[in-house]
Amino acid sequence: MRVATVVVVVAVLAGVAAAQTGNEFNSLCFVEAQNKITDGDLGYCHGFIDGVTNTIVGFQQTVMCPGDHCVPQDASGGPLLERHICVPKGVTTDQLFLITKRYFVNNPEHLEWPARVLIQNALVAAFPCK
Repeated sequence: MRVATVVVVVAVLAGVAAAQTGNEFNSLCFVEAQNKITDGDLGYCHGFIDGVTNTIVGFQQTVMCPGDHCVPQDASGGPLLERHICVPKGVTTDQLFLITKRYFVNNPEHLEWPARVLIQNALVAAFPCK
């Protein structure tokens, strides 16, 4: 029973996170939060960004590119790097937060998109694979 409860809670939280728009995330983490963000909200914002980052990196490593030196390919066999990220070692959660904030500020026309998509776009722009 305990496992079933955990699965339901995780599923609900994942659905809430996936449904959050850039506008909602921007309001909570960047705009309205300037002087009144709580430690809990700040932890949520950092955790959300870190979670998106780790999900992308983990997916790239385990599904798209399980080898040490492979290059992901599209259906035609060509390289598929335009949506991949290569985050250098040592990048902190605070740096990811600032990169994301800059992307949100510089791309207000896309804030109706899901927050996770905007965060991925910020990461792709900041850490493209070469």
